[in-house]
Amino acid sequence: MPKIKKKKNTRARKARQNPACVPAPQGFLSRFLPRRLDRALRRTRVRQALGMTVITLSLLGSLHVLGGIRVIEDQIAETWNAARNTAYDRSGLRLARVLVAGRQQVAASELAEQSGLNIGVPVLDIDVTDVQQKILGLTWVRDAQVRIQWPDTVRIDITERHPVAVWQQEGEFILIDEEGVALGLAEWPRDDNLPRVVGNGANVLVTEVISLLDNQPEIGPLIEAAVRIRDRRWNLRLWNGVDILLPEENAKQVLADFVAWELENRILEKDIRIVDLRQPDRWFARVSPGGAALMRTPGKDT
Repeated sequence: MPKIKKKKNTRARKARQNPACVPAPQGFLSRFLPRRLDRALRRTRVRQALGMTVITLSLLGSLHVLGGIRVIEDQIAETWNAARNTAYDRSGLRLARVLVAGRQQVAASELAEQSGLNIGVPVLDIDVTDVQQKILGLTWVRDAQVRIQWPDTVRIDITERHPVAVWQQEGEFILIDEEGVALGLAEWPRDDNLPRVVGNGANVLVTEVISLLDNQPEIGPLIEAAVRIRDRRWNLRLWNGVDILLPEENAKQVLADFVAWELENRILEKDIRIVDLRQPDRWFARVSPGGAALMRTPGKDT
């Protein structure tokens, strides 16, 4: 009896050989759509385009909703601000006065502009730390303390910088404090009661000069200026034109020894131009041309 060959499932065989050849199962919508439209919707580009359209519409809808929310937020903020301002007005928590202590050099108008404080602003909105930092930006202010005195006052305590010398730099006379901070142009020679330092970097080393003069009050009034030489040492220029050359090291002690010797010998009253104190074991004095000529012709009346 001949064997009957069973027909193999062609669709299953094709699926095993090439799964991509098997048509996708129909979806729910495919039952109600025309065949051509259903095939078109199955194409990749069409599906991507539809996906982008859906995303775009979703974003537009979200923006519309957010816009409505933003309007509501703005209305709530306006209502809150109005209620807050009413509370401030009724409670008196608005800035009514600013008290300043310690101000001498800083102009009142400059301080008011720099602080940013305006009469009438809510006191609770004032950031005292921010106000303090702004005031510290003023040239003449070394330190500042800002605090609120409830309910309506701000108090500012200022510590100002004080000029201790005049710095001559590139033809200008500048007031400086002990840290060398430039405070403004000096009115020279009205400010000649202050010591004068000359040269690059002389301002930041002004305390050295002040220390020298404070320790030697006998010679202090005779000094016109302290000149910084190559950022290493000082020359002292006297009002009579004599230059005293100080050493790089131990200048304070060397000057003290010279002043003690000068009080006995009065060499600075003679016709000299330079006193060189840079050598540790001897000093030199350079006389003026007129003094040198007089020394070459002893006995001549003077």
